[in-house]
Amino acid sequence: MVKLVLQPGASVARIAREHDINDNLLFKWLRLWQNVR
Repeated sequence: MVKLVLQPGASVARIAREHDINDNLLFKWLRLWQNVR
């Protein structure tokens, strides 16, 4: 899902809703992924 968020024009809130997760969780995963890179 993080890779979906990184696509141009992607919406974290929309992607989170589509996958039935909280958008804050997806933001957390994105931050973790960026710190590992």
